[in-house]
Amino acid sequence: MVKTNYSKVEEILNKALKEEYKKELLDQAQIENDKKKQSEIEKSLPPKDRYKSRALNLIKKDISSLSRKAKHKMFEKLGIDKELIRKYIENPSDLSPQDWQEIKNIQKQIAAYKEEIGDSDDEFNQELIGDGRKKNINKRHNIRDGWLPLDVPAK
Repeated sequence: MVKTNYSKVEEILNKALKEEYKKELLDQAQIENDKKKQSEIEKSLPPKDRYKSRALNLIKKDISSLSRKAKHKMFEKLGIDKELIRKYIENPSDLSPQDWQEIKNIQKQIAAYKEEIGDSDDEFNQELIGDGRKKNINKRHNIRDGWLPLDVPAK
């Protein structure tokens, strides 16, 4: 039997893992840098504009916290236009008092929708857990699925 030298494979693997780790660190640093820039921009704004930008960031954060499917359903159910929200977030200084009233309404609608969907998410998760338990109740360890032991007759 031929001996295999794994040292080169280990070196390549270590190199790849280090590169991946560096990429993760760069991503984290970029996120932190973006947060600092955002806070500097907020500090340079007058208090009234700072409040407005925070309100818009909260809407953005609430929407991004939902799953893709939940977002799509939310926009359909509440009748909110994505492009309108995007326009509000990009240009908070150009908004009229009527726009701000609409933004407050959107915030209330999103909060109510998140409360509504939170209850159904718990039920859905419990259903998934129950299905997983039913599936694995007779699971044998270290044996491939579908393989029968030799001492048990086939059905």
